[in-house]
Amino acid sequence: MVTIIGVALSKLLASAGLLPFVFGIVGVFFFMLVGLILGAILFRCGGGARPVRRGVLLVSVLVPTVAISAGTVLFEYRSVVIDNAEQALRVQNKNPRDPKFAAEKAQMRAMIENYWRARFGAGGVAGYVAWTLRGGKFKIGPTDADERVVVEHKQAGALWLFRAVISFAALGWAIGAQVWPLGRRPAEAKAADAAEPAARTSPTNSSKTSD
Repeated sequence: MVTIIGVALSKLLASAGLLPFVFGIVGVFFFMLVGLILGAILFRCGGGARPVRRGVLLVSVLVPTVAISAGTVLFEYRSVVIDNAEQALRVQNKNPRDPKFAAEKAQMRAMIENYWRARFGAGGVAGYVAWTLRGGKFKIGPTDADERVVVEHKQAGALWLFRAVISFAALGWAIGAQVWPLGRRPAEAKAADAAEPAARTSPTNSSKTSD
């Protein structure tokens, strides 16, 4: 259930990730926020089963992290293809209500896919990732028209890879931070929570403060 919720939120995360690089880095906050929410749900659901084995906890972190990361890249790919296809038709003053609009939009999408296949040997998500990592731009639209749209990623190369790695790492860390305490027995967890404030008020710390 948590993984399904996370994948559903991948569209929002993809939108944040596709912002220009500086704002895309700020979008890492949303990955962390989603991770904290999903981790809290997992903690609530698994609280009665403590202590949970480390292997189970690791799987409970990795599965939603990988699924959400894959979903985010998929929605990024769809957004880039659809948005640029629609933009190519808008500059030609095409009417979205025209019965031919859907077929013309499919043609624009095919131009993008064909470029990726010709340039990188793969279309779909694989072609999108290869194009994003290598950078570059190309045009789509009627070959005899001046109103051709330039398809260019707002992030490319190392910038996209860096942002993606940071985002997915933040997501996994946030889920793990909430879930990992399930590996301790309830009594151990309470003892650890009680020891933390006690350590802060210990005589050693008090003497350091007085010094």
